[in-house]
Amino acid sequence: MSGEWIEPAIVAGVEEWHRGRVSDPTLAPEGVPDLSVVPGYSLEDVRWNCVGLQSPAQKRQATKTLLQQLAGFGCVCGFTALFLAHGAGLVAFIALIVAGAFAVKAVLDFQEVRAGLLSHVDGDIWTELHRDSESGNQYFVHIDDLRLEITKQAFGALVSGGPYRFYYVRGASRAVGGQVLPAWRAVPRPEPKKPSWWSRLTIQG
Repeated sequence: MSGEWIEPAIVAGVEEWHRGRVSDPTLAPEGVPDLSVVPGYSLEDVRWNCVGLQSPAQKRQATKTLLQQLAGFGCVCGFTALFLAHGAGLVAFIALIVAGAFAVKAVLDFQEVRAGLLSHVDGDIWTELHRDSESGNQYFVHIDDLRLEITKQAFGALVSGGPYRFYYVRGASRAVGGQVLPAWRAVPRPEPKKPSWWSRLTIQG
């Protein structure tokens, strides 16, 4: 990338970030969420993100996530070998499917860490908590037509409304950072859609 293009883009991104901050009440109305305290959403992170790159801190977090997934993959492989040794073929087959999912996710994250390239999307948001007793809770943000995975810290700081800008890895559908844009206002979370009559019949059947 040309330095002549990167520097003006960073300056513009920083100015926009400041206009949306809650830390200066003259620049943002009361109630605007302060994302600068969330890991991956600081001014330094935005300086990199606004030119399409991950910050060093975000790369370290992605590497940490990858190592955790590799550890989980190793545990699943160990359990699979144990099940096969005891003749539990069906359980071993299920474990292999889980191991495959771990492997695919690990490959996507490895490519993400290596490339470090980001896309961005602007708009209003609402958040979602997916509870799972086996794999742990997962946190998501809905923006435009995207459903992006976010961290627990980001989930706690975000407020439904907008506009926001989120920086994300397209292949992994995971947000690495974001910022509040000017003219932010709160918007109620949309009502969940009721299932259609035929889907209810299918569930009952």
